[in-house]
Amino acid sequence: MRQFQRSVEINPDYAQGYEALGELYIYLKRNDDAVRVLERAVDLAPGSGKAHYNLGRAYQAMGRDSEAQRQFNLAKAT
Repeated sequence: MRQFQRSVEINPDYAQGYEALGELYIYLKRNDDAVRVLERAVDLAPGSGKAHYNLGRAYQAMGRDSEAQRQFNLAKAT
């Protein structure tokens, strides 16, 4: 995990670093952290279907179903 965190510290505009860190947070069930970094990934790369999909997964795990569905729809559209 430290490597992913370091990658976004070194390059705070590296969307793929935030995506990878978000996926790891989802795996670890740290959904608040996942949402935080995946929202940053979406801000940096709004056309990333992967970032939208994973943000949807994190929202869904938190019971935020309408936000999750919106992200899933955006993932499909990209």
